[in-house]
Parts: sequence; structure tokens; C-alpha cells
Amino acid sequence: MDLVCSRQTLEHVEDPENFLRSIRSSIRRLGIPVFFEVPNALFTLRDGGIWDLIHEHCSYFTPQSLKKAFELGGYHSIEITETFEGQYLTAHAKTGFSDFPEEAVGIDYLERLAANFADRYWTEIERWNLKLRDFDRRKRKVVVWGGGSKGITFLNVLRPRSVEFIVDVNTLKHAKYIPGTGQQIVTPDFMKEYRPDVIIGMNPNYREEMTRHVSALGVQAEFLWA
Repeated sequence: MDLVCSRQTLEHVEDPENFLRSIRSSIRRLGIPVFFEVPNALFTLRDGGIWDLIHEHCSYFTPQSLKKAFELGGYHSIEITETFEGQYLTAHAKTGFSDFPEEAVGIDYLERLAANFADRYWTEIERWNLKLRDFDRRKRKVVVWGGGSKGITFLNVLRPRSVEFIVDVNTLKHAKYIPGTGQQIVTPDFMKEYRPDVIIGMNPNYREEMTRHVSALGVQAEFLWA
């Protein structure tokens, strides 16, 4: 084995420390590079990424807690980086044994973020409820773009009556339905026929891609970003 690579998995594991330790113990060679990617809990707390709160996640990692998990698992040369505009964390490490200090880093900052998170969460929910009720009152046609975890959480938390369809580029999802709320998942080209008044993009990192696609379809719609 020359490399260990894991993307968007560790947050689903009930006991991440033991999981990392079991990977380490199965590799007999020292110095093997290890790469992990997980959602960034700081993005949720700091930047209001509330649509990333999903029941499939057993753990939420900050840079400090992710590094600590790798230290306890017996890795060294650990580098933690925020990627994808801060939404993800990547861990670059090597198999070995760590002697890093036990004290946590940045706990005061994290505690401040966590203390204010509930108020920020409910403020954001109410803001979207007001928007969606207004769209419903004005009989505006609304689609959500993004049938992944963010879109599923958005729809199940808010339950908007004004949204009948959710757009996604993944062909494996087309003609299927959102769990819980039941909106049909459609191709972006569907909007050429449907002509939505409002498009809610679930991830602004895809802003350029989405707006370019909509423009090419000749669809005139208001873009909002969740």
C-alpha cells in the first residue's frame, strides 16, 4: 500500500478515533501518506452553513478536532487545510506515532461560535420562511438547484409549498424524488420548459456554472443562494 485516501467518510463513522487507529494498525510501513476529506464544522458555525446539518453525520470536525483525531490515531506530519471555499477540511498525514501535546487549540473561539449558533440558525430559518411564504403568496414558480445533502436538508427543514422540483446535474438522480418532501429531481434543461421565476442555488461555489447554464437555456429567473 502506497497511499490511503478517504473523502467524505470519516464524519459518518461512529467512533472516528478507533477507525483511524484501525487503519493505522493495518498498515505495517511507516511514512505512508494519508489523505482524508471531511465537512468543515467551522463553516457551519462561522459562516452559517446550516444546510450541512444532516442526520447521517455522526461527527463534525473543526481543524483542531480533526488534527487531534489523527494524533490519537498514531499519525504524524499532520497538516489540516480548509478547502472548497472553507466548506471542507483536508487532512494530509503520514503513518507513524505522534507525540503532539494534548491541549486543544482555539477552544475559546469555538465556544463563542457555538454559543451564538442557535440564534443564527433560527434567524436564517425565519428569513427563508418569509421569502418562501412570499413566493407562495405571489404564486412564483421556484426551483431548488442541488439535490445533495444541502438541498435535502433545506427542503425538509423549510417544507416550502412553492417548490415542486429540484434541479441536479447528476443523471443518476433524474426522475427520482427527494426523501421526506417528495420533490421530483429534474435535469437543468427542464427549466427551459418550466420557466421558473426563482432559482435557489444550494451552493454558491457553483454560482458561475449555474448562471452560465441558465443563461445558455435562455431562462430569465432571479437567483438566490442558500
